[in-house]
Amino acid sequence: MKDKTVREIVKARTRRMALLGERREIEGAPLPADEAERHVGAYVQRLARRWQREVPLHLFTAPADDTRRGQLFDSAVPLRFASVAGGAVDLAPVAHMLAAVAPELLRGALLEAVGRSYGKSPPGLPAAERAAALAEIDRELREVELGEERLIRALEAEGLEIDRRADANPALVLARVA
Repeated sequence: MKDKTVREIVKARTRRMALLGERREIEGAPLPADEAERHVGAYVQRLARRWQREVPLHLFTAPADDTRRGQLFDSAVPLRFASVAGGAVDLAPVAHMLAAVAPELLRGALLEAVGRSYGKSPPGLPAAERAAALAEIDRELREVELGEERLIRALEAEGLEIDRRADANPALVLARVA
């Protein structure tokens, strides 16, 4: 009985490791291209909105005799193409403006770069399927770990001790198992 139970514990632990590997693979896989494309589009829109908020449009519509216009034009920092801070060039304003005035150009360049980033890695599951697959793995992990705990307790009932994994889930170790 003892040898069979120990083999079953090893089997449960091996299955657990396989499930954790599957989980890491699903979590680490890149999004499908259509989802990545939606993310790129949303990113370009956010950049464009930021530029639109930064541009002092009131400078262009102020009355001709408004003396503030000259002062405001001189201090219109958001219209600078790049700023230097600590020796580094900040090109964010350029990206914001490009997104506003040529969104398809920026979107196309980003999509091309994203496409290259896939390399030889196949895209992963769509978000909804990814969440469902992860939930199923988590459910199976819980069952495997509960089964391992049952086996350990069976050995303990026979007076034998076996070490629990250092990363054993305390909630499952303390759970009532039949």
